Amino acid sequence: MAEFSKEYIEQQEWDMTPDFSIHLEFKKLKEGGMKPIICEGFGFTAIIKEDNTCKLLYSSGEVKTYDQLLKAKA
Repeated sequence: MAEFSKEYIEQQEWDMTPDFSIHLEFKKLKEGGMKPIICEGFGFTAIIKEDNTCKLLYSSGEVKTYDQLLKAKA
């Protein structure tokens, strides 16, 4: 089953319940921590907290900040 973040669902204006929130999962992380979690919409496989910045890891090994992701999807 596909999982979609709250932020992706809001961006798409879908009427469905999200599986998780990127922001809430990021807030739970300690500095240097990582949470393996997949967002089918944005395509990332983990959330990382580094330098107090929300970073997203992709299966290709690429890492983007949340801000970079939003600019790319705009």
